[in-house]
Amino acid sequence: MKLVDSDNPPLRLILGSMVYDLAMDALKKRMNAWEEWETVSRASENAIPAP
Repeated sequence: MKLVDSDNPPLRLILGSMVYDLAMDALKKRMNAWEEWETVSRASENAIPAP
């Protein structure tokens, strides 16, 4: 089995086409939301003083 023989196995593995497609769709939606709010996310660094 490819997974068992792998030198660098994934931390998480999605099994099955339907689950894979659902996971990829959810990830794309998250990434789109993060990109949409990127300027707010990056600006927040200036609002918090460095330790």
